[in-house]
Amino acid sequence: MIKNFSRPENEASLLDVPCAVKLRESGVRFKHVQRECFLNIAFEKKRLLSLMPWFKVQELQIPAIIIYDMTEPLLRNLMALEQCHYPSQTYICNYISLMDSLINTEEDVNLLVEAGIICNHVGDNAKVANMFNKFCKHIRLDGLCYRDILKDLKAHYDNPWNHAVSTVKLKRVYFNSLWRGTGTVAAILLLVLTLVQTICSILQVV
Repeated sequence: MIKNFSRPENEASLLDVPCAVKLRESGVRFKHVQRECFLNIAFEKKRLLSLMPWFKVQELQIPAIIIYDMTEPLLRNLMALEQCHYPSQTYICNYISLMDSLINTEEDVNLLVEAGIICNHVGDNAKVANMFNKFCKHIRLDGLCYRDILKDLKAHYDNPWNHAVSTVKLKRVYFNSLWRGTGTVAAILLLVLTLVQTICSILQVV
């Protein structure tokens, strides 16, 4: 299970995490991972290209959750069990709270579905968004087991450097795979060399 279940000093501010779409716009990459427990979420810095070791991205790693028609009542029963009998170990409630923070609209669900984090078998991504948005009403969290992740996500999003439009587009559009990233670098180098050759030719004529 999850370790380091702590009591936050300012729980409300930590729960105020930007949604998945906004995090992606700040450079966060969402990745589906396979782990023994679906509650084991991590936020790590990963090297994007082996040829460019200094070029790294922040990666939010989340195990997949499969959404069926019976998922909502199942999760609600588990949350109720924690609230009634394990109020200091609300692991499921914490997980749902984190997912609720990431999901505001259908667009956020679309992003998580594309990343393989949500497997939607109810057919409508808007329905999944609505389900997560309703889960945490009247839910009390005595502690946050994802405290460090929430703090790191907020710090990353609040950093103006991570919102640089050119950097975001470069990471998301041109460097989302090794071959595309290598091709982009090669194209830039070719453009620079062509420009240098043109300038040299002009100088020789003059």
